Amino acid sequence: MQGPSPPPRRDESNIAAPIRHRCGWCQAGRANFSLPLSLPAWSALALGLIVSVALFSWVYRQEYSGERANFERRTQVRVTAVQQGMSDATNALQAVNLFFVANGGNVSREQFHTFAQALRARYPYIAAFAYDRLVAGNERPAFEAHMRTRYPGFSIAEMMDGKRVVSRLKDRYRVIDYVEPMTGSEAAFGLDVSSTLSREAATQRANSTGLPAATGLFPLIQEPGIPGGFRILMTVYKDVATPDTALLRQREVAGYTVAVLRADDLIEKILGPADSIGNAGLDVRIYAPASADDKQLVYGLPGAATGKSQGLRPAWLFGNPAESFTHNFDVAGTPWHMTITARPTPFVAAHTGALAALLASLLTTLVLTACLQAITTRTQRIQQLVEQRTRELTQASEALSLSEARLRGIFDSATDAIITADESQTIVMANAAAAHMFRCTPGALIGAPLERLIPERQRQMHRREVQAFGDTQAQARHMGEARDVMGLRTDGQEFPIDAAISHLSVGGRRLYTAILRDITERRSAEAALRESEERLRRLLMLLPVGVFVYSGRGSSTRISFANEAAQRLVGTGEANLLGRSPLDFIHPDSLDQVKQRLLAMQGGTTPPL
Repeated sequence: MQGPSPPPRRDESNIAAPIRHRCGWCQAGRANFSLPLSLPAWSALALGLIVSVALFSWVYRQEYSGERANFERRTQVRVTAVQQGMSDATNALQAVNLFFVANGGNVSREQFHTFAQALRARYPYIAAFAYDRLVAGNERPAFEAHMRTRYPGFSIAEMMDGKRVVSRLKDRYRVIDYVEPMTGSEAAFGLDVSSTLSREAATQRANSTGLPAATGLFPLIQEPGIPGGFRILMTVYKDVATPDTALLRQREVAGYTVAVLRADDLIEKILGPADSIGNAGLDVRIYAPASADDKQLVYGLPGAATGKSQGLRPAWLFGNPAESFTHNFDVAGTPWHMTITARPTPFVAAHTGALAALLASLLTTLVLTACLQAITTRTQRIQQLVEQRTRELTQASEALSLSEARLRGIFDSATDAIITADESQTIVMANAAAAHMFRCTPGALIGAPLERLIPERQRQMHRREVQAFGDTQAQARHMGEARDVMGLRTDGQEFPIDAAISHLSVGGRRLYTAILRDITERRSAEAALRESEERLRRLLMLLPVGVFVYSGRGSSTRISFANEAAQRLVGTGEANLLGRSPLDFIHPDSLDQVKQRLLAMQGGTTPPL
């Protein structure tokens, strides 16, 4: 039997005809195919090779730019994470300090435990919070006796030769009074840290400025011999409020709120979220202070960053690969140093796209695809890119217009006065609130000198302050911290204002923006309050009966005022009464009855006599 007949053969001449029509230089037919290449063919081949090399170089540069941009993006993520984490730690300490201020400096251990425990839950990279209390040498026996009522056998201790011993007699002690968590920190509780040299500079800085200050690295008690910890401390003053001068701040120190941090654990927990984005190919090193010294390395592997070798690759064709990034940042007044290095990547893995483009271009050159189709495809692609770019520009323009409209709406509807001036301190923008404050129209402010809104006696000083502020690195500041800032209305009336100023460079032009608020009513209210308090004090002083005013609850109740009749009643002056418990002046036989009456009164009821 015969098998199925083969399919009819197609007329190949008919198939080749369109191809010969599209590539005219191929029309010589098969007879010329084996002959040496003609001049046009050599030209096309040479041009194809040049184009292939150029395409390879361009794709390589695009990949390199992408690699560099990715490195910078990941670097910025880590820099931002570390700075934010350090800022959060400082803010947490400031929150503890404000807690002391809000409670008039009288914070119980239970209150400190509750507040610090909540902060540690929010910021787990903070090892502990503490409060260092300053104790005078003559107050030590009373302080230790008071502490032994709760902690039997308590004595102020110090570290000597790596061991905890009872502290020697001194003129003043700085005792770790509160610590949270207590578990694991027992060795630090009650320890005198006044003689620790590594903390002296930070202490002096905190005393002088009233701001948080970080120490250098030092061994934690839990890890002796390993300088892996540091403290951020902030001053607590006796009268709670921060004194105005550095000398008063030095005298009025009552103690220090402290955040204790383990450097490597801190950085590791801060970088945890950032590293989840993808840390492959990065070496992160952090030093304290700001020097790339392995002895000061707090995070990362030791060893200086080294650049990647170019070998025989010419820089003009391949460019220079991203190597490393360094950044100095501030940790509560102490400079730290951060280095991020990109690890070398194999050439083939890093530039697969460039190699693929080279291979494709060479194959395309050898095959000699239809030029007309390539031109047509390229034209269509360019047209699509143009249309896409046009749509993107249109969307960007609409978004910019919307953003400007929103900004203008916020600017015009703001209740505070907002004024923008240029480098010559000429007003270029002013909102309706500013015109209302200075009793003129917005148009009258535009183009007017800024000093026209300031009393003449303050103009020269104000001009110097604005110029000096523009020469600093600070972006914003509050004016009038050392004196009252006064405004001048168009009718000549002066009035006090609260002013905040910022500056920004736009297109090489520096602009100053001031946000102003009329505080006339606030100043009047403050004066009325002071006058009312003074009248009440004089009235109480003249009463013929003894009047005691006390604050606090329970065992922390203390006398805050005693009139002259009260002073005569107990036979001592007001200086000896203030800060003492009212129960100190009650006969022992009546002590329980008075305590019950005080508790009832603090509970909101008035028991009968």
